[in-house]
Amino acid sequence: MIRVLLVDDHAVVRTGFRLLLQAHPDITVAGEADSGESACQRYLELTPDVVVMDLGMPGMGGLEALRRIRAHHAQARVLALSAHDDPLYARRALREVWTAIVAPGLIVLGLLTYLATNLLVLGDAFAFISVQREHWSHSLSAPWVGFREAIQGINWRVPWEKLTVGGGEAAGGIAAYATTTLSWLRLRPSDAAYATVLTVMMTFLPFWLSIPRYLLGMYPLFLLVGRITQRWIYLAMVAASFIGLLVFGLAFGRGYWAF
Repeated sequence: MIRVLLVDDHAVVRTGFRLLLQAHPDITVAGEADSGESACQRYLELTPDVVVMDLGMPGMGGLEALRRIRAHHAQARVLALSAHDDPLYARRALREVWTAIVAPGLIVLGLLTYLATNLLVLGDAFAFISVQREHWSHSLSAPWVGFREAIQGINWRVPWEKLTVGGGEAAGGIAAYATTTLSWLRLRPSDAAYATVLTVMMTFLPFWLSIPRYLLGMYPLFLLVGRITQRWIYLAMVAASFIGLLVFGLAFGRGYWAF
């Protein structure tokens, strides 16, 4: 039996839906609510299988009720209805679905893809653990030690590695600390704290170079970029990223390992 919670501020609409649903033997109307506030409360009381909710209600409204219900009950199934033809309502409702389902799913998919790549290339899904254990230094040191080693490494490396390795280490570390500092001013404390931990993990080693560490250090930068609203800044960043990808891709194709 499918238990349904009807949410609409018009009693006649709820009555119509109840009559339609009760005509099906496998569906029962467990309860009704006439506002977003009461919908949240009734959901806690009834824990229905499905919520049929109007988005355009006065007060809290269906969108905010949808967000609150999904925030505490990620498994909640909500059928959103609206008489408005403005696509804004549909986009906002889909954004709640993205936040609750799609975004976490992409994170899991990314992890599985990474493990599958390790398995196909190296024969072990968790090969990165042994590679890190054998290749990178494990002795902790102050960040300026790694910075000094990066600067000194510029002197003895071949020309291409002066830029990508020696210079890259120094620039990556400085950029990580700069973006982490800015993140405390512009981001939520939880995001800023996470970015700080990543930066500490990346730089408290005598040997800074590591592509994964660079990517971790760029995490606060990605969050900060997400707050940019000017289209021309986005276009400039996309262009710069494309040029960088092209240059390093061609260099890697010519045999330069330090890409």
